[in-house]
Amino acid sequence: MTHYRHTQVGWQVYAVLIPVTLVVVYMVVTHDPGEFAVLLTILLLVFAVFGWLTVDIDVERLRIAFGIGLVRRSISLRTIRAFAPVRNRWYYGWGIRLTPHGILYNVSGLNAVELLLEDGRRVRVGTDEPDALVRALAGATRMTATPSVDEFPKDVTWRRRVRLISVAMVALVSAIVLGQCYVYSREPSVDLTSETLSVGAGFHGTEIPLSAIQTVTLVDTLPRIQRRTNGFAAGGLLRGNFRLDEWGFGRLFINRTSPPYVVVRTRDTFVVVNFEDAARTRALYEQLRNAAERP
Repeated sequence: MTHYRHTQVGWQVYAVLIPVTLVVVYMVVTHDPGEFAVLLTILLLVFAVFGWLTVDIDVERLRIAFGIGLVRRSISLRTIRAFAPVRNRWYYGWGIRLTPHGILYNVSGLNAVELLLEDGRRVRVGTDEPDALVRALAGATRMTATPSVDEFPKDVTWRRRVRLISVAMVALVSAIVLGQCYVYSREPSVDLTSETLSVGAGFHGTEIPLSAIQTVTLVDTLPRIQRRTNGFAAGGLLRGNFRLDEWGFGRLFINRTSPPYVVVRTRDTFVVVNFEDAARTRALYEQLRNAAERP
């Protein structure tokens, strides 16, 4: 038996994603379809997964489900010690967020109902009808709503957990960012065999059969870079897939502040590579030119 069921549409999410989706659809039709089709797929997936929020209460559990139900949570009513209507800060945002008041599940607006669980954890459920949700919880739990979260039973452990989780998340994100910067800051690896040329940096790399190479040139300047399609860019370091004026799509493994650059072209694409040491770059050019000219 269901005591309560309500679905709230994330209008703010739609207001942001719909214009972006229309732009991406236009780009798919008028530009390179493969590149933007991936982005369009991601946007449609975001719509399906986080476009609306359903809250369901039966005789045993409170269930929270985003979109088509891939992201959900179930809370036993017996574990709820108290609940009260609250107002979120605007910067708490939408989706699943870690706030100073515990985990927030929200799809639109600032209203929510905060739950205090028996283990001290707090959960906020975003809703556009907080009074109705409070009444449903009161009926299902046979408890009276607390007028304010300030009147919840005191439990300092949840604040300590929130702080620890926040510090851990900041440390994890910082480690990922710093690790990525370190990996991509290293000079590209170049492996030249009798049959192939392999170039890599970080998580990006490519392998070209020597028989597919049409030209090998040494240049001091490159066309303007239109955009990064799948790669890393920080300062002068460029690693991965980029689109350049006049040249189109290709792979860059370069430091823009240290010309010259070796440009390897095939029938379909190009690869540009260099090192901070210009002499090393020129030596690579000579090696590649000789290898490409070898019958």
